[in-house]
Amino acid sequence: MRKAQVSLEFVAASGLLLLFLVGIIIVVGGQRSMVQDKQEELQGRVDCLNLAAAITGVFNNPGSRVNVMLEGNATVHAMTRVIDTPSYTCTLPIDAVSDGDAGTFFVEKGNVTVEHVEGAVVVTNA
Repeated sequence: MRKAQVSLEFVAASGLLLLFLVGIIIVVGGQRSMVQDKQEELQGRVDCLNLAAAITGVFNNPGSRVNVMLEGNATVHAMTRVIDTPSYTCTLPIDAVSDGDAGTFFVEKGNVTVEHVEGAVVVTNA
């Protein structure tokens, strides 16, 4: 037997090991993607519920003002009492909410000010 000769068993074992490792990488990559998707969904839910809670709290306390930090963008539909984030939708118990104008409005991520002004709740980016 020559020194540079490799046995068939070693080549087959190396191939199976490589195939096994590639399979593990594929499975782990898929799980990581699922975790990231769930994380985005949960962050959207947190943003939606925090904004809804701030709006409700300010509405129930005339003259009050609250700052909320949003990690993502949101759309508020005042007439249908719905807040949409890219991954979650929640409802509002009131429709007296605006950005200074009536109807649907967009709230950008970042610091958001929620204040009670003349019987309505006004939401603006700070």
